[in-house]
Amino acid sequence: MATTNGAVENGQPDRKAPALPRPVRNLEVQFTKVRRARVPPDGSLALRWAARPGRGRGRGARRPGAPPLRSERAGAWGGGIFINNEWNESKSGKKFATYNPSTLEKICEVEEGDKPDVDKAVEAAQAAFQRGSPWRRLDAPSRGRLLQQLADLVERDRAILATLETMDTGKPFLHAFFIDLEGCIKTLRYFAGWADKIQGRTIPTDDNVVCFTRHEPVGVCGAITPWNFPLLMLVWKLAPALCCGNTVVLKPAEQTPLTALYLGSLIKEVGFPPGVVNIVPGFGPTVGAAISSHPQINKIAFTGSTEVGKLVKEAASHSNLKRVTLELGGKNPCIVCADADLSLAVECAHQGVFFNQGQCCTAASRVFVEEQVYDEFVRRSVEYAKKRPVGDPFDVRTEQGPQVPEVSRPKCTLGGYANRPPALHSSAAPWIQGPS
Repeated sequence: MATTNGAVENGQPDRKAPALPRPVRNLEVQFTKVRRARVPPDGSLALRWAARPGRGRGRGARRPGAPPLRSERAGAWGGGIFINNEWNESKSGKKFATYNPSTLEKICEVEEGDKPDVDKAVEAAQAAFQRGSPWRRLDAPSRGRLLQQLADLVERDRAILATLETMDTGKPFLHAFFIDLEGCIKTLRYFAGWADKIQGRTIPTDDNVVCFTRHEPVGVCGAITPWNFPLLMLVWKLAPALCCGNTVVLKPAEQTPLTALYLGSLIKEVGFPPGVVNIVPGFGPTVGAAISSHPQINKIAFTGSTEVGKLVKEAASHSNLKRVTLELGGKNPCIVCADADLSLAVECAHQGVFFNQGQCCTAASRVFVEEQVYDEFVRRSVEYAKKRPVGDPFDVRTEQGPQVPEVSRPKCTLGGYANRPPALHSSAAPWIQGPS
């Protein structure tokens, strides 16, 4: 707030609150070989955006007879499997559908990768990692600049990516925009800054010996990401790998592949050398298993269930004993003591379990409450849960969207709470109001 003499109190000048971002509405996603599309100037976009006929002129739609957009032109590009900076069809010719969990409508079909596609991606990644390749000849500051430029493009297309994430996962658009995309941009910029700060050590010895350490990239890295934070988890794996000079073969979750594929178009637009990043959509028993057991992949990072994490670790050990990083789900407790601020405790516990529709590996899925305040805590928690806005994830008032995969919905119905105290049954009501 500005004072009468023009000074600024609390470090903030008088100004209006910024307008909330708006999703790119009334648009469809298509993967195509030759089609008119809104694309970046270099034609690298893998998604076709077009106003759906008969749906009105929402944000992003154009009036009939409007002149072509400056960046709208015909071009050849494919959608599905991103290898060597090119879009490829699957070797098997198979495709699979991705659905909007809010409406259960099919968004589009995506190329279904399999082991031969993973082999092709690994071959491209190996070639890009060879000494003397364009990627290996890049110095560390140049790798950092590429990551900074990728962050710039993610920021430029932030509304599109957030819209895609909401379409594919059902999470509220504002959550995708302010939490997921903000995290992606900051992660890319953080690791861009680290690229030229990876240093070894000189170790003191006697006069006849020189001893030093040198940090080198691991090589080809595999990454398997989950469906709850599709783009954010992907960037958490991709950014540090590229920062250190590795090449990557990625498998996005089959339920939510769209933002990963869009990121592939941005990677090409930035100018990463071919083969540095390869994206193979598909299923766990095929693509995931092929990445985990591939003898030419030197490290794998997996985020998902404990059950599948065990399979990944087993496959890695039976192949080439590759390095493994696992981020697996868990049961996280929230402890409420009798002397706590009960209103604050209820709010924190509520957000801890309901955030991202409860689909979070750090969700506070267990609450331990001291006996003296247990009944009052349950009563307030039920009332708080009843007030949670459930509905269209593109509505700015919505805080609770649908669950992503079909298999998780039965866990969120009243039947999943059959053995809980009766007072907790009504708190489950917002969970069953996903797609209607």
